Amino acid sequence: MRRWTNLRLLKCYRIGKRHERRFSKSDLIEFLESETLQARTTRPDGELSATGAVHVSTYYRNTTQQCEILRSYFIENSRSGGRTVYLYNSDHDWIVRICSPGR
Repeated sequence: MRRWTNLRLLKCYRIGKRHERRFSKSDLIEFLESETLQARTTRPDGELSATGAVHVSTYYRNTTQQCEILRSYFIENSRSGGRTVYLYNSDHDWIVRICSPGR
């Protein structure tokens, strides 16, 4: 949402000492239904790595699904010289599984 407000695609109101963003319901609905949003967010999967800076946020049903999906993405990104910032709790067993050779 920050990116969209910075690009002036989504209207926001700033409040408080920290100038936090607030949105009106009507502005959000209008934005979600807009063609601009769909044009900017609808891309074939293959285009993700070709577009430059991309923010990827993923959600999983369980740890097994997370490991399967993230592992292939992480390997492809690393091989192409990309940077990865990965935030996760310190589950040692999961980290060992994703880093194990031959998996």
